[in-house]
Amino acid sequence: MNRIKKIYLVVFVLILNSVIIAVVAYEGQQGLSRLTDQTVGMLDKEAVIAMDAQRLAVHVLQLRRYEKDTFLNLADAGKRAEYIEKWEEAHKATAQIIEGLKKTATDKHHLDLINNMGENLEKYDKGFYGVRNKIRAGIIETPEQANIEMTPLKDPIRDLGNDAEQFSAETFKLMGNIKTVAQETSSTLTATLFGLTGVALIINIVLSIFIATELGRQIRKIVARTEEAGREVGAGNLDYRLRYDDVTVEMRGVPEAVNGIINAMTAPVTEAVTIIRRMSDGVLFERIEGTYSGDHAQLKDSLNTSLDSFENIVAEVSNAAGQLQTGSEQIAMASQNLSQSTTQQAGAIEEISAAVTELASQSRE
Repeated sequence: MNRIKKIYLVVFVLILNSVIIAVVAYEGQQGLSRLTDQTVGMLDKEAVIAMDAQRLAVHVLQLRRYEKDTFLNLADAGKRAEYIEKWEEAHKATAQIIEGLKKTATDKHHLDLINNMGENLEKYDKGFYGVRNKIRAGIIETPEQANIEMTPLKDPIRDLGNDAEQFSAETFKLMGNIKTVAQETSSTLTATLFGLTGVALIINIVLSIFIATELGRQIRKIVARTEEAGREVGAGNLDYRLRYDDVTVEMRGVPEAVNGIINAMTAPVTEAVTIIRRMSDGVLFERIEGTYSGDHAQLKDSLNTSLDSFENIVAEVSNAAGQLQTGSEQIAMASQNLSQSTTQQAGAIEEISAAVTELASQSRE
């Protein structure tokens, strides 16, 4: 019963260890998945938003720069057209970035900033296009006049620039927060994995100690029983065998092997003892029939040869005894005949003696 309980305990510990290992693997996989999702999300979304925010801030600065360069070169139509073209490119890029951010951003505060930047850009566009039309119409001829016309539009472009810088700063800060979260997730995952691995390691160590202790106990038990078997067999108890009913299945091969050795050693001796006992009962024709090798084969051959010789001697003695019996019978018959002859001779002598006595009596008369 105790052995069964120990087996159940070992099985339970192994199952528990397997569960812990599975949990470690699952937590590792989930943690890596979360970390990967955060990293991929940062690269696919937040990083793109941050880069677009930075580009937006740059393009807003370019709008203001090319606006000033256009006004400074009012007298040079070629230069003015060149800067207006650059302004158009910067404006187009700014509008595209704002529209793209409206689709990718999910944070409400950021969406409010993006929508506000779109509105300010639209106000600025209308104002700048109006000034450009007045320049082409010749209403505005100097940079000072152009700046005066743009004064009511300074707030939208300034707000657009401030919002762009704020949005860029916040997105890069968000990138830093994501990095911190990723580091914390990685640290938590590492600590969890180390903790679970440590628990699994401790269980493995305890289980190994338990198995080693149990294995040592089994080995000591088998060694003690083997020594006892050696003493018993050495003392002539050839029927002794090792018990292994309370030995684990994994260790039963050792006592089974020892019992096999004892069987191989004692089998010819046991058979020889049986043959000799049969001899004592008068059975002389039985022989050792087992298949043996080495010294056991020599024992078999020697004993069978001795039995053959003994059987021959007994046969010769029996034959001689028969002949002796025949001679005795003949002597007895001769003695009987001699006795009969002697009796007959005694009767004749008695008759002769009686006749002589009668003659002597007649002579005296």
